[in-house]
Amino acid sequence: MASKQHSKFRHLKLTPNKSDRCMQNIICSSGGHSDSTICDVGRSFIAIILEGQSGGSFLVIRLDEYGRIPIDHCKVSGHSKKVLDVKWSPFNDNIVASCSEDSTVKSWYIPENGLTGSHLEDCLVQCNASGKKITSISWHPTAKDIIGGICNDCNVYIWRIDQGDCLFIAQHPAVIHSFAWNFDGTLFATTCKDQLIRCWDVYERQVLWKTKGHQSNKQSKLCFCGSTNYIFSTGFNVSQREVTLWITKVDFVTMSLDSASSVLYPFYDEDTMVLSVIGKGDTTIRYYQVFKTKPQLMFLTLSQVPEPIKGFGFLPKSEINFMDCEIARLYLLQASILQPISISVTRLTSVFQEDIFCYYESAEPSMTPDEFCKGTKRGRIMLKFAPKGSKQEPSIMKQIDVDETCNVPSDQITATVDVVGKHWEASVSSESYDALKKEYESKCTEVDLLKSHLETLNIKVVELQAEIISLHSKLSSLSSTTLPQD
Repeated sequence: MASKQHSKFRHLKLTPNKSDRCMQNIICSSGGHSDSTICDVGRSFIAIILEGQSGGSFLVIRLDEYGRIPIDHCKVSGHSKKVLDVKWSPFNDNIVASCSEDSTVKSWYIPENGLTGSHLEDCLVQCNASGKKITSISWHPTAKDIIGGICNDCNVYIWRIDQGDCLFIAQHPAVIHSFAWNFDGTLFATTCKDQLIRCWDVYERQVLWKTKGHQSNKQSKLCFCGSTNYIFSTGFNVSQREVTLWITKVDFVTMSLDSASSVLYPFYDEDTMVLSVIGKGDTTIRYYQVFKTKPQLMFLTLSQVPEPIKGFGFLPKSEINFMDCEIARLYLLQASILQPISISVTRLTSVFQEDIFCYYESAEPSMTPDEFCKGTKRGRIMLKFAPKGSKQEPSIMKQIDVDETCNVPSDQITATVDVVGKHWEASVSSESYDALKKEYESKCTEVDLLKSHLETLNIKVVELQAEIISLHSKLSSLSSTTLPQD
């Protein structure tokens, strides 16, 4: 029988910004024609697909641009048809990519102070598909300037966006619903109208495996669960919405939800191993946690919002206020308001909570586009959370089993990376590795000693409690005895 899992995130607290710290008067896309989340949040800016614009436009506003957004605010308006998805580059805060019904993917440069003066119409680079609309895009997690996208010609395209070249086309037999990279970008997975989930090897350019997904051919979305390489998918069975965690193609956990019709979008946080599941048009947000041991998937909690959700995006983990125990910040589009919502755990905020804040993604790529094209494979560069004034220690992380005690595997740190300005060297000497390994083993020994000491203290506590009970019994007996009078 599977043991019950224990989570540090069972009780999440959602704190919405007050109205004076929201973005108002945003006429965003209704989303009826788009499979995307309508908006995307970067480290400096937010991009929002707009409704009712001639050609295709999206709005770019700064994270601190609160209040009423003018109707004539500068926009990015270089597409000839509706914009369907926008994504900020994970390695450049000023670069955003967009895809459209005009069968193009374009990259744009946004100045440090945002768009001013006139609308932005000239893109940096344009990538083309077959002539049908491109519904969704996603940047490669480790290689600079590599982006993938879904086209309605039943293909996934991988482009080198700095040159506009198509590197690879992954053909499917039916319309593709979803596309996601794995943790280090060596694989990607898709869901399709033929109800199959496919896992592709990027470098071999072939399907590694495929399996029957959800029973209905309605929209299904998926994401990889970080370094575990599990796949989490949302979809429909005959009568209900459901979520499934795929440990392997034949080993999976499924949970049925409700009979609503809106599509659910999953978002995974590598650091906490928490999944957020959000549906456009819903007023409920669900949270799950992933574990290495059975049961690998546990429902945590759900939260309600007052208005139906039109769009949403998560702030990059590097920008959260972790000293206030904030594990994520969600931006929700409801009616014409974009509202930041802080998601936190109920813990003491004056102390750095080291056990729940371990690592987050660096803004530096681990390889160049040329290295990717040559078949180089590298893990993500990660930074360790540290209180203000402490040193951040970068590490390269690969796909290895996850240790639930600290959310990130101890043996995942394969190399330290020296920092010179903003340049990162991915190779290290064997002496550095040996020193790191020795330090790791020393820390493990220290943890074992502390655990042993804790067990001794627990035994001592039990003995003291027994003595207290005995003394309390004797005291009660004495107090009930009537003393002789003089």
